Amino acid sequence: MNFKLYQINLTRDEINNFNESRPEPRVSARRDLMVPSLTGKDIVSEKAAKYMAEGMYDHVADIVDASNLEDAFFLGQERREPGERLAHIKMQAESMSSISVGDILVDENDYAFVVATFGFNMLPEKITA
Repeated sequence: MNFKLYQINLTRDEINNFNESRPEPRVSARRDLMVPSLTGKDIVSEKAAKYMAEGMYDHVADIVDASNLEDAFFLGQERREPGERLAHIKMQAESMSSISVGDILVDENDYAFVVATFGFNMLPEKITA
């Protein structure tokens, strides 16, 4: 099974602006996805759907030949045997981060799943690109 990986992939300028107290919506969105809900409810799906609709996410890579979502997550981690990651990751951007909370995996049927605090949550709308 193949998956498209979407991340809020920050530029150096966005990070510098944020560090110099200049507003950067994509930096704020990425940080917001990492903050757990104080109510105990996992609201990362709601936030991710909103930020995806606002165009905050970038298609950074394709993960190919994964067995399922968990396998795609594993293949998207940084600690791999030499050459293993390259066999399953087809870059679509200059860089990607290790897959983490708030990232979105889209399957071959355009169903989107956000990496939640525990596991994955399906987003309410398909993602076509």
